[in-house]
Amino acid sequence: MTVKLLICDDDVTEIEKLKGLIRIYSEKSGVRFQTVCCSAREEILREIQRNERYEILFLDIYLEELNGVDLARLVRTHNAKIKLVFISTSPLHALEAFGVNASQYLVKPVSYADLSQTLGRLLKDSLEGGFISVNCSNQIVKVFLSELVYTETQRHYQALFLADGTTARTRMTRAELCELLGPRKRFARVGASFLVNLDYVVRVAPDGIELLGDRVVHIPRRALAELKRQYFDYYCGGEAAEI
Repeated sequence: MTVKLLICDDDVTEIEKLKGLIRIYSEKSGVRFQTVCCSAREEILREIQRNERYEILFLDIYLEELNGVDLARLVRTHNAKIKLVFISTSPLHALEAFGVNASQYLVKPVSYADLSQTLGRLLKDSLEGGFISVNCSNQIVKVFLSELVYTETQRHYQALFLADGTTARTRMTRAELCELLGPRKRFARVGASFLVNLDYVVRVAPDGIELLGDRVVHIPRRALAELKRQYFDYYCGGEAAEI
């Protein structure tokens, strides 16, 4: 497989270090990367606004004359599914990155262990064929996990809301769905009815969760603290949470 990857950093030395780590990961994993690097302000802005379908973006949060978080918001208007990885000399902006649905926050100097863990997690679904098969109206439907935004328990059924706006309904309990998904940390259990794909979370508000695609899921206020904990664990690479 080949993964399209974009690196934006105004420090050319840091770009070369990161490229070196990616080459090592490629040699060890067998995953090929098509990598584009930008360091000057104009080329960063130009590349980010192109319609290129990059899968992963490494973005320095401290860019000269540019704000990494603002750039990430711009990226989201052009590519809602790209996996954002912030790199920074300080951990102080991690919570800001939460608001633009970043996948990881790495502090410089980035080690090979940190990069390997991050790429391994981001590419896991692609490498393992990330999908589940469910029975919908006596038909077996393949649901790709990267397209599964959230699920809701509706009496004896689970409604699976997908990124293309469609919904698949399958007769099973939430416990059975959790078992089918396995210990994937990206799916957070929210309240008694929902499983939410944390890759799609844009903002956690007092009355619910805002998701990519202008979707809002209203959840009990008491469930918000646990959701934030699960997101922070997922985002910062903590131990996998049971779903």
